[in-house]
Amino acid sequence: MTYGRAAFPRDGLALALHSWLPADPHTVVFYVHGTQSHAGWLFETGPALAALGCAVYALDRRGSGESEGPRGHCESYLHWIEDYVAAMVHVRGLHRDLPMLLDGQSFGGAIAVAVAADPRACHDALLLVTPLIVQRAGLDLWKDVADDVPVRLPAPDEWFTRDPRYLEFLRDDTKMTRAITRKFHDARIALGEHYGSLALTKRPAALVLSRTDPMIKPEPVRELFDKLTGGVGMVIELPGTEHYLDFTSARDQLWRLVASFARTFA
Repeated sequence: MTYGRAAFPRDGLALALHSWLPADPHTVVFYVHGTQSHAGWLFETGPALAALGCAVYALDRRGSGESEGPRGHCESYLHWIEDYVAAMVHVRGLHRDLPMLLDGQSFGGAIAVAVAADPRACHDALLLVTPLIVQRAGLDLWKDVADDVPVRLPAPDEWFTRDPRYLEFLRDDTKMTRAITRKFHDARIALGEHYGSLALTKRPAALVLSRTDPMIKPEPVRELFDKLTGGVGMVIELPGTEHYLDFTSARDQLWRLVASFARTFA
């Protein structure tokens, strides 16, 4: 397995495109990370999926991880769609003969839904893992601040994992997004309004949920997923009790599931 990081230019910014590549991949997994995470959180996931035969790619969202741009800020949800569609098309060009799984986690699932519904999308299947696709606009922490002033997010690290090893990683992660601006928050809401009326019926789709999740309510997520997929999407529940399954005891099961679902379309 070889790890790489390449600069992916977008609108004058250098975005970071990370890759974990086995010698002879049978599928491509294009991973979309969440609000607070970045590709660095795949330090075990990338090698594990590569060992299972998957060529793994993850683009750090603009203003996140190793990518350039103001931290925790976004002018419009359209930037996210355009960035990820362009990166997927680029990766497809590198692996023309391999099927591609679009894999969105947490808020990355929301971006993945919008990307999957875009006519330029070039994936073969969609997987949403504990996706934050139902946005709650009730508590507006950003209403009294300027558009570009970051406000700390209220989610404690223990919502992601309770494993001491991963909690230490999160505490030391200087690239974790701890605050977002009102513009970013508004873009999240606008993104949900955009994909809420779309359909994901052209390609196979699956939803993975934790048994319990402190960050999302499973039933509204299931309902929206059923609406988007016309009721034909697959729903899978794993035994995790935190939001970021890759940092829980369910991680090995999740990785096998991702590789198996991706390989189904090989």
